[in-house]
Amino acid sequence: MKYRYPCAPPCQGGWNKSGPFNRHIQTCEHWQVHEESKRKRRVEVEAAQPLKKRRKLLLKKVLYLGHFTQRAHLSYSQAKNRQDTTLASTDANLTFGNTDVDAHMPGAFLEESSSNLQITDAGNAPVVPVEPATQSRQPRRAPVRFQDVLPEPPAPVTTLRSRLPAVYLMVTNPLKTAINSFGLFREYLFHPSYDPDALVNPGDLSNLATHTLPPPPPPPPSEPTGANRQPPWPFANMTVWRLMRWLNTGSKSKSEEEADRLVETVFNAPDLHADDLRNFSARRENGRLDAADKTNLLEDGFQVTSITIDVPTGKPGDPSAPRTYSVPGLRYRKLLNVIKAAFQEPLSRQFHLTPFSLKHQSPVTNKEQRVYGELYNSDEFIKEHNRVQNCSPPPPDDPTCALEKVIAALMFWSDATHLANFGTAKLWPIYLFFGNLSKYIRSRPSSGACNHLAYIPSVCVLYSQKVFLLTRSTAPRLI
Repeated sequence: MKYRYPCAPPCQGGWNKSGPFNRHIQTCEHWQVHEESKRKRRVEVEAAQPLKKRRKLLLKKVLYLGHFTQRAHLSYSQAKNRQDTTLASTDANLTFGNTDVDAHMPGAFLEESSSNLQITDAGNAPVVPVEPATQSRQPRRAPVRFQDVLPEPPAPVTTLRSRLPAVYLMVTNPLKTAINSFGLFREYLFHPSYDPDALVNPGDLSNLATHTLPPPPPPPPSEPTGANRQPPWPFANMTVWRLMRWLNTGSKSKSEEEADRLVETVFNAPDLHADDLRNFSARRENGRLDAADKTNLLEDGFQVTSITIDVPTGKPGDPSAPRTYSVPGLRYRKLLNVIKAAFQEPLSRQFHLTPFSLKHQSPVTNKEQRVYGELYNSDEFIKEHNRVQNCSPPPPDDPTCALEKVIAALMFWSDATHLANFGTAKLWPIYLFFGNLSKYIRSRPSSGACNHLAYIPSVCVLYSQKVFLLTRSTAPRLI
């Protein structure tokens, strides 16, 4: 097969397009050897020619290249200096040795004058001066590939701001979880630092008791006679006997669950020392605790203050200003302290700090559908989380802070609460819940997810300034 661009004979390669052929000859050893042999033969042929003919050929090359270079440079200078600019003289420095010709590209500024143009060959030929080429009367332009376009700086800024805005680059790292047996899966924009749902006990997701059968009870010991029923009968040792005696005597408010908790949290504690309980008095220790609460007010403790409210007269068109009343006894906690305390509690391990989109995939049609059920997988929570990641600056006291930035979703609620089943004692608290916590945990009263923020005092507003005092007389008296 005949190719338009064949390679050297030892290679036996050929192409019909110049692109693949040019890329091939750059790495082909046969082509390089072939070209080198051709160059050596050409040098030998030129060296065998007479000296006079050799000089004539070199002079012809010098005149052609010098004249072409001069015209290209003059055209470039004319285009650059169109308005009252004198044409500067152009220099050329061309040195030719053997058959290798090194010349400056057209459009470049040359360093030496064209009158000093030299011709050098391998036979130490004498120097032949070359006259500079004359300018053509007809204006000519250099080809487009030889036109040099000078770089242009950007336009200057007219007004500079005193402070440049900060630009934060946030790269997302999407994550899609596996589909569970209900067809639910999650889509994260950022990899979460941890998954709180991995710490949830499956028994916490249902209020149904497990159907596992309890282990069979151990066989009862042989019952001793009445004379042998001495402690610790019927228990294993005296410690268990004394604990059960404490549970079954005295107050009837003690339960088996409380006894188990006492053993687990007190008796089995590694730092328990029986000598520390000598002369123990619960009344004395509770008094010490109350005194410590009064003298050392905790940072996240309640504070008492008075607030002022404006009560209008209630009459339409009354120009008089509303009356101002002072309401004392408002107990409150600082919101920031409540947030800090909540994130330090063990329940904060169940907080969802990285939002996600909960979706359902149909097992029949494989169609995905968005599922809404929690605050931390809503669109607003995701949008606010992304805004904080992209626009929130580092804290001023720690510019190099690399801690994770998260959203704390606050949910407030308030309602009057009775304190007892009988009587009129009541309070009006303000509660705070965290939306980072699942509603299945937040709605359980035993979870401890409710944070008391304030207690509103009850007030009695007198809407009328006229009070009638009924006496024993037949007619009422106005006071």
